[in-house]
Amino acid sequence: MRFSFKELPVGTVAVIKRLDKTFIQGGTVWIIPLIDSIEYLTLNPMTFNFDYEGFVTSEGIKINLGIEATVKLDSDPKSIEKTAEELGSNSKVEYFVENVFKQLIAIALLDPSATTYKLALNSSRLIDEIKPLASEELEKTNIYLQTASIRYLKDTEGIIEKLRNAYSA
Repeated sequence: MRFSFKELPVGTVAVIKRLDKTFIQGGTVWIIPLIDSIEYLTLNPMTFNFDYEGFVTSEGIKINLGIEATVKLDSDPKSIEKTAEELGSNSKVEYFVENVFKQLIAIALLDPSATTYKLALNSSRLIDEIKPLASEELEKTNIYLQTASIRYLKDTEGIIEKLRNAYSA
């Protein structure tokens, strides 16, 4: 039987699935070709940019927004094992974080107090409201939210831009 090995970068672990068992390993990883499947989790902070389109405010205005979020996995071996079992790879961590924010934004925008006018004047208020909820949800899988910010917020009809211009004039 032939083996191959792979040297992992510092701060990265391999999630190796061999038959019906899962192994988590850092450093040099030995792999059995055609039997093992391998995915990676980084223990370094990961920054993701998410672009969401078509959210609808409580007033029926369609908005698009971009969010940047930085997260870090808990580096405790038991926590890594739990995250590996539940998510398995960096791309699945990103997908999970993206969906947590997507669901919370949709809920926040349904709040009647989240008017287009308020969003135009203070878009950071939206992210400030959902950060604690996102942190709580992410921590269930040992993912810790370090930062989150809105990169852009605009509506499809230009109402937000007009309100910002009128307010700043």
